[in-house]
Amino acid sequence: MKAEMGYFLLAAGLFLALLVGIAGHYYRRSRRTSGTSWERLLGQLAYVDRNCVEKIALDAIDESGQRRKDDAAMELEPDEVWQLIGGLKGVEAMERNSLVFIDMAFYLQQWYPEALVTVEELRLNGRDRMAGQQVEIR
Repeated sequence: MKAEMGYFLLAAGLFLALLVGIAGHYYRRSRRTSGTSWERLLGQLAYVDRNCVEKIALDAIDESGQRRKDDAAMELEPDEVWQLIGGLKGVEAMERNSLVFIDMAFYLQQWYPEALVTVEELRLNGRDRMAGQQVEIR
């Protein structure tokens, strides 16, 4: 009976430590973002060659956002796409930018709460649009 109580207390302690760790992580993140200025957030964005991203996107979709179905669609080979993205460094830059965009959304939500409705509408529109236009990779 004593051993079972010890295992229970150990499991409860580990669970509690996990919860405190998660709460601490999010608290530090919110404090870091809330003390950040808009200019500092913009300064954290990494350079990504817009022309290369546009070339990749227009290989699969047309200017209106519809999937291309012509003979010239999806002509880029995977190694060409990898080179246009900038390889691993380009992928890491896009990943860093996505984290900065999340911080920007949090900043806007904190400083302009009335914009929350507009931001949510944009997010839902983007999600619906992406769900309706899934691109097949060959």
